[in-house]
Amino acid sequence: IAVVSALGAVNIRPYGIVNSYYAYELSPWNSITFRGHEYTQGVYFDDYYHGSKAKNPRVLYNLENRFRDLVCTVAMNTNDYKDCDSSFVRFYLDGKLIKNITLKKGQAVNTITVPLDYRNQLQIELGCYAFVADMNFR
Repeated sequence: IAVVSALGAVNIRPYGIVNSYYAYELSPWNSITFRGHEYTQGVYFDDYYHGSKAKNPRVLYNLENRFRDLVCTVAMNTNDYKDCDSSFVRFYLDGKLIKNITLKKGQAVNTITVPLDYRNQLQIELGCYAFVADMNFR
């Protein structure tokens, strides 16, 4: 499902989440609040793995070779007692790692641009309490 904004940016929904335990799609009914701002669009991993055999979730998007880039917000939700000091968000295009963002506890939200180069599939791997929000595919 794709929604086009007035600025020509598109919001598409993921078609799947691999290792989805505690990972979910943000929505008006399933949002998070970080530093006083409510996020209702994107993905969030509300857990951590410290040396366990489980793997971090990967959120899958079918790009259909339609998009030049993705502009989004990334952060680590540390509003309360969360027990991780650092995290990450990794972006893969057609299985190849193209961008690795390191997140720190207490760090402000970052707006980033991820080159998509009109590829077929985007995977976003989420680390401890990481979220990707306000996703605009262009």
